[in-house]
Amino acid sequence: MEHEIKKVAKMIDEIVTYFLYTLECPRFDLNYTRGEDAFRLDFSFHGLDTAAETIEEIRENLSRPRQPELEDYYWQLAGETQDDHELALVSMMTDDVQLDYSGDTLRLRVQRNR
Repeated sequence: MEHEIKKVAKMIDEIVTYFLYTLECPRFDLNYTRGEDAFRLDFSFHGLDTAAETIEEIRENLSRPRQPELEDYYWQLAGETQDDHELALVSMMTDDVQLDYSGDTLRLRVQRNR
């Protein structure tokens, strides 16, 4: 269980770092839920002035299939960067991602099944 929580914490870190550093998001909300079957993260990033192409890149990077056999090694290999490749790594650790962008708010739901 402790190992799973560390993975979820790393996912939170990478998502928040991307939106704060790369997109310069001025405000966000996070709701974390640890259920019996899954961890769920609900983010709302407010005050974004983001081009449609950027949203599509985020959507693409977060739509990669989960790869449990590789997830323990990715961050050690990737190092510490602030780019959209980190979102692709997050995607490989998740089972479901939903993204909605309207106005200046991007809502992101990430679920990792146990």
